[in-house]
Amino acid sequence: MTIDDKVKNYREKSNEPKPYIWVCILAIILVFILSLSASELNIGFFEAFRIIYDHILGIEPTNYHDMIRDRVVVEENIPRGIGAICAGAVLSIGGAVLQNLIRNPLADPYTLGISSGALFGMVISLVLGISIIPFVDEGDGLIVNAFLFALIPMAIVVFLSTFKKVSPTMMILIGIAVMYIFNAFNTIIKYTTDDETISQIYQWTIGSVSGLSWGAVPKLIFALLLAYISMYFIRNEIDIVAQGDNNAITLGINPNKLRIISLIIISLATATIVCYTGTIGFVGLVAPHIARRYFGSKCRLLIPGSAVIGALMVLASDYIIRIMAPSLPVGVVLALICSPIFIIILIRMKKNEW
Repeated sequence: MTIDDKVKNYREKSNEPKPYIWVCILAIILVFILSLSASELNIGFFEAFRIIYDHILGIEPTNYHDMIRDRVVVEENIPRGIGAICAGAVLSIGGAVLQNLIRNPLADPYTLGISSGALFGMVISLVLGISIIPFVDEGDGLIVNAFLFALIPMAIVVFLSTFKKVSPTMMILIGIAVMYIFNAFNTIIKYTTDDETISQIYQWTIGSVSGLSWGAVPKLIFALLLAYISMYFIRNEIDIVAQGDNNAITLGINPNKLRIISLIIISLATATIVCYTGTIGFVGLVAPHIARRYFGSKCRLLIPGSAVIGALMVLASDYIIRIMAPSLPVGVVLALICSPIFIIILIRMKKNEW
């Protein structure tokens, strides 16, 4: 076999879909099915399917007991499961893309301050009644505020990387600094509001998928499709920029323009997720590293791999919460599960992987 044949075989092999993706998809489907009956009520596995089947056929519950179970399965568990999948996938896609574009293993929507900026936009809209764009209904107004404030840390990072030529490490430090600034403003605003609003802000701060309704599902799915389709469409350009700005410029790609476009899209998708789930940290950082280990660093497999791993992480964590400690937010369980995994990945990581 000649060298050209070996290179050709290697390229064909590297382009093959990894079986791990299908394993993760099957795991997501399995956990989602199990989560349909997960609640404080004693709802059986097959009973949950019967409730869904009756609901599809339009068969109304005959008593109060059945009405409560129908509400739990159809109105709470299904939207909650879909929301967990969308949140984990969007944040993980954002983390994978940002790590490649900024060339820093610590980059994700949380560490760059995008999530904190979005949360601050929501808080000032909810507590202070400040809407950047007037005459917008409350739900869309929260998303608009969250998106516009999520652009602030993104704009700072892009500006400094363009005109000051800061290092990838410095970008992360700047993002963390902006994150703490927004967190400080959120804390100040908490002192001016009532206990009920403080509790709601706290839930947003630590991240939770409980309380999601069918009204949120279309917007969460839109955020997922926006992040996945747009980032996958420019996957080759992202891979080239990940090799260095000089290489990208040589091939006719404007790296700063690509970063701005990508960050705007990621900011919008992240802001939409934050409006309904709060700032779920860690998944956008850890999921891409796990995906990178099994799928490689090329976005062709890294983006879908990160999406399915992130979705599985959030969905599985939420399922554990529902059967063991319903009052806990998903962000806490994610941190407990992901921290040891991340430490193991760092220990086993080769020196030349980044």
